[in-house]
Amino acid sequence: MSPKQKEKAVNSLKRMGFVTLMCGDGTNDVGALKHSEVGVALLSHPIKNEEKSTPQSIENKPAMTENDVPNHLKTVKKPPVNLPSNIVSRNEAKGSGRQQLLTRQSQMQNRLDQMMREMEQEEQAKVRLGDASYAAPFTSKSTSIQSICNIIKQGRCTLVTTMQMFKILALNALVLAYSQSVLYLDGVKFSDTQATVQGIFLAACFLFISRSKPLRTLSKQRPMANIFNVYTLTTITLQFSVHFACLIHIVKLAHNLEVKVFYFFF
Repeated sequence: MSPKQKEKAVNSLKRMGFVTLMCGDGTNDVGALKHSEVGVALLSHPIKNEEKSTPQSIENKPAMTENDVPNHLKTVKKPPVNLPSNIVSRNEAKGSGRQQLLTRQSQMQNRLDQMMREMEQEEQAKVRLGDASYAAPFTSKSTSIQSICNIIKQGRCTLVTTMQMFKILALNALVLAYSQSVLYLDGVKFSDTQATVQGIFLAACFLFISRSKPLRTLSKQRPMANIFNVYTLTTITLQFSVHFACLIHIVKLAHNLEVKVFYFFF
């Protein structure tokens, strides 16, 4: 598909009411990534564990032998035949010097090759962002589309956690409104310490909920996408009804006990 066709496909799905997710690794996917609700960029050069350089792997690499030395370094000119002895001895001395020079050159070549291999491995270990990373809010370190499932699971976990926090806030506000009204009519008011302790306990509840983790497997049941739906309003209403009935019963018991204690002392 051409880039324009990808954009057209994403926009058509959006007009039909679908939530679109696009993943790509090249410049031809940039337009579709921008128009989709969720964009995932895949790296063209992923990190491979076996390519990372470690001290053990460097030590275990075989050293360069004589067979690995280039042929032009091995060639040493031999002295010609039927020459005077003094010329032959001088040529032999030069040949031994050349042999030492070749040995040093081979050692330096071994070190240079080792350094080049290390530099290549370091370059391969670095994360190279693809062209699609500039247009996508998410970037995957691998070329596999398995990261899409992780994004969906994390998104569902965040949505469910947010919904639960809104439910707790609504229920706590309703219960606190009734309890504060009853206490105000009886001439009772919370002190600063009591209000602080109550706020700390409520913040701890939100902290524990916010640390929830997504499921390992993707659930078939999709969470509610909106707070104002029948299910959420029904659950909040039923929970508040139970709390409201219990609070009314507790207030009546407290008033009856207060009257009995008053008559007992007076």
